[in-house]
Amino acid sequence: MAQGTLFGSAYRLASFDRAFKASLRTAFEKSGLSCVQVAEKMDALAKESGIKLNSGNAAALSTATLEKWLNQNDERFPNPRAVVAFCEVVGAADPLDIMALVVGRKTIDQRQARMLEQAEVDAQIKALKRRKRLLEAELCTAEQ
Repeated sequence: MAQGTLFGSAYRLASFDRAFKASLRTAFEKSGLSCVQVAEKMDALAKESGIKLNSGNAAALSTATLEKWLNQNDERFPNPRAVVAFCEVVGAADPLDIMALVVGRKTIDQRQARMLEQAEVDAQIKALKRRKRLLEAELCTAEQ
């Protein structure tokens, strides 16, 4: 068996549970909302979206289930739809950031996405200008 690097994918995956639960807890605490408020808002969002946030026959997300998801020592985790609803309700994307990091990716916000798009457009403009200069040089050489 090969030894992984300290920050390789095996390490990231092994530390995911703890980091993910911590990010849920931190996002919840920063929101200033109670468990009851978060559960109710998540339920309202789920009903509006026509999705289910938990498994089983439960019609609504219980506060007890939410507390289990937030508990560092509980092995139960929210499903992906519930994570998205949770992030929307508490106004934080930290849990999504942790999910992305475990596979070596990074999330970006809308401002960062626009900056990236601008940089890509700038690179395309630069490449087109370079191509234009080459074509102009070829035309000048061909005319002589």
